[in-house]
Amino acid sequence: MTKEKMVGDVPGNVLGMLADLAHKLQHRKITPEELGLFLQRKNPYDPRLVWKRFYREVFGMVDDFSDIILPRKQKGFERLIIVRVNMMPDRLYSKCVERFASFKTIDDLAAVKSTRETDKTYAIWVSDNEEADEENRDLSANECEGHNIIGITLEERLLLELFYYWQTDKHLDNNNITLCSGSRYSDGSVPLVRCLDGQVCIGRSDPANASDFIRTRSVIV
Repeated sequence: MTKEKMVGDVPGNVLGMLADLAHKLQHRKITPEELGLFLQRKNPYDPRLVWKRFYREVFGMVDDFSDIILPRKQKGFERLIIVRVNMMPDRLYSKCVERFASFKTIDDLAAVKSTRETDKTYAIWVSDNEEADEENRDLSANECEGHNIIGITLEERLLLELFYYWQTDKHLDNNNITLCSGSRYSDGSVPLVRCLDGQVCIGRSDPANASDFIRTRSVIV
């Protein structure tokens, strides 16, 4: 049996792990908060804690989401979105403009009505895909409603964009367009969100319009 190498009273492999830990802390692959939770024998990768960090770093807000009840997770829906109270479309769009190139073809985002209102904090699950859901191609917002497909709202889609960019420095929907079938503008049209030439764009579509590259993102609530 090979004798384990020791450095003082510490096994050599443990020193190697400590060196790796220090490297990850230095390069923000692990945060001090995550390390502290691990030392307390708590799960540092609870997605609610990741969203807590997101809101603190992006919005300067300190929240405790530990009491938020998460919907039952289903296969294919791996990405959590926590929508904080009062996260309105115009507020979220302003944050997008602050953090990356963005434009909109709609003047009044405050007039958007969504099936899930932001008068309280809530959580949903969506698929963890860069592009909008393939299985929802060629379905209009009206057809999604007829098929009882619960679709993403504009607020949820903008939060997902901000969160994804915060994590990856990349954008969603570079090749397709998310149909925010859970929301409507005041004229009844449906919000669209995509990345076009490196810019996040908010547009609109007729609720009866269907296209191969315009797709809603299904939601578990």
